[in-house]
Amino acid sequence: HTLSDETLVPTGEGEAAITQEGEYAVVTGNDVAYRFNLHYGCLELDGHPMQLTLWRAPTDNDRKIKVEWYKERYDKVHNKCYECKVEGNRITVKASLAPVARLIVFDYTVTYTFFADGQIDVSLEGSFDTTRTFLPRQWLGLPLLEKGRNVRT
Repeated sequence: HTLSDETLVPTGEGEAAITQEGEYAVVTGNDVAYRFNLHYGCLELDGHPMQLTLWRAPTDNDRKIKVEWYKERYDKVHNKCYECKVEGNRITVKASLAPVARLIVFDYTVTYTFFADGQIDVSLEGSFDTTRTFLPRQWLGLPLLEKGRNVRT
């Protein structure tokens, strides 16, 4: 299977500037600034990483399949970043998700596009290993933010 999604919200206004400082890309706009960790391939919000994950707590409806999810170790997947490329106001990450000492579960490319007004567009394309048990879900784990920050999903 190939998973892909189109941008569903309008794009932001103006391009944000991106400069590299060591293993970080610093993104600045009108009244916003973000840090992007180029080593791990993730945006940091208030010092906490925003990373793709597969896991969610099983519900009552998952009582049979959750055994397979635990066997596949979906609750223990880690991101491995192979490449981060900065071009203009865009950072593209090629990475994968896999449990420790196991084969890759999900190969993906995620592109972050930053705008001067603070908006960030995120585009995710990936391929799932179809020989494995179906995924519970894919989602970006967002850290809890300090008061005053607005996040729309």
